[in-house]
Amino acid sequence: MRGRPTLRSADSEQDLEEGDVVCFRRGKDGFHQILNRTDSPIRVFMISTLNKPDIVEYPDSGKIGARSVAGERILLSRPGPILEYWDGED
Repeated sequence: MRGRPTLRSADSEQDLEEGDVVCFRRGKDGFHQILNRTDSPIRVFMISTLNKPDIVEYPDSGKIGARSVAGERILLSRPGPILEYWDGED
């Protein structure tokens, strides 16, 4: 890691320093964002479990994303009306 990135989580923000390691839970409890609030470039190294299929929530924009077992995006949308199970089936 290089620079001074800011880690935003669901309930706080903190400046990170070189050598810091941070882990996140899956789901809403693991909400996180890395920000650069400086005039200098930052560099971070991120590792993911890449669990598939996966559903991701974006709380700031209200979007939900879903990826298939193959990792292909199958949905990126905002919640709408709840459909009945048989909706659209003949």
